[in-house]
Amino acid sequence: MELLSRGSSIIDDLWSDGRGYVLIAVSGGWFLSIGIRMIYPVLLPYIRVDFNISLTVAGLLLTMLWFAYALGQTPGGIWADRLGERKVLGLSTLVSGVALVIISLSNVLTLLFVATVLFGIATALFGVARFTVLSNLYTKRDGTAIGLTMAAGDVGNALMPPIAGLTAAVYSWRFGFSFAIPLFFMMTVILWVAIPAQSTRSNGVTNSFTFDTLQYVFRNVSNRSVLIVVFIQLLGFWVWQGFTGFYPLYLTEVKGISPGISSVVFGLFFIIGIVIKPASGGAYDRFGIGWTVIILSGTMAVSLCMLVIFANTLVAILLLTPFLGAVLGMATVTLSHLTNLLPKDMQGTGLGLIRSFYITIGSLSPTVIGLFADYGYFDHALLLFALFSIVILIAAWNIK
Repeated sequence: MELLSRGSSIIDDLWSDGRGYVLIAVSGGWFLSIGIRMIYPVLLPYIRVDFNISLTVAGLLLTMLWFAYALGQTPGGIWADRLGERKVLGLSTLVSGVALVIISLSNVLTLLFVATVLFGIATALFGVARFTVLSNLYTKRDGTAIGLTMAAGDVGNALMPPIAGLTAAVYSWRFGFSFAIPLFFMMTVILWVAIPAQSTRSNGVTNSFTFDTLQYVFRNVSNRSVLIVVFIQLLGFWVWQGFTGFYPLYLTEVKGISPGISSVVFGLFFIIGIVIKPASGGAYDRFGIGWTVIILSGTMAVSLCMLVIFANTLVAILLLTPFLGAVLGMATVTLSHLTNLLPKDMQGTGLGLIRSFYITIGSLSPTVIGLFADYGYFDHALLLFALFSIVILIAAWNIK
């Protein structure tokens, strides 16, 4: 009875004062933004055949997507502080739809790369503003609200890859992108209606971008408590980026699973995130960052080792996939904590700067994994991820 009462109280807090509409709109936008980005791994086998590219070049395409995503974080954060989240989020979905039009029409590899970079930058604008708008709306339930939004992204990750994979198998990989174009344009309108015109700091220090402002921002993002969490997020993102970018290809190339079945397993992987992300956010709200990250990183390390060493059948892979989903809960905790550590008058700018840093470095992960795979060391790449997870655990132990 107490559990039901507590759950009802959480729902009331999330929905009160019109905040629920903002939460739904932001969740819907993130559903598309991350969901479409995660169809790249599923469509890579078809893109490789169409353009006759190696695993290394395929990894480079993913690296360019995420490098562009990193580049857009800092301007996205600055604009969120100066212009308000409604304008930034609406611009993100609008330009994302335009980028998908170009991707779908790409007939040379260069154009595909250019359009992918545009899509990465456009979706980056969504990355920071979604955190700041929710953190400022929900002062007591920010971890839960952000966790729910990120879980909505995993609904997209669970649905979009199988849909795109099936579409590519029946028609073409181009239709695997183009079906989402009208959804992005529709989401632009929804975000504009749902989010208040001025939902952020109107007199923040970052509105006057001077040398003193830069000093203020860097001083606040470089203190020890922030740097430890940034280090954890950097390693966690490297693992997340490399693993999610190549999990379907790993199952096909190493475990002998067909591309169609691999896309379904990939979708199952993200279905787990629908549960893990709100649970991780709730654990953070209740227990703090330390123990939550310790449990997630320990589960990651063990499950990655088991995938490489023991999971040689489809049944074993299916049983292990929910535990591999622990990697999906990390960012909910670390980014909620980072947002809370930063002063409100520079949250967007500071978080954008931090995200640009770790996403830029993490964007190299798919290219590195592609090189490992081309030289026959696919398994070793995943064991490296397990090692990084252990380092994360040690770092989290120091802040528990």
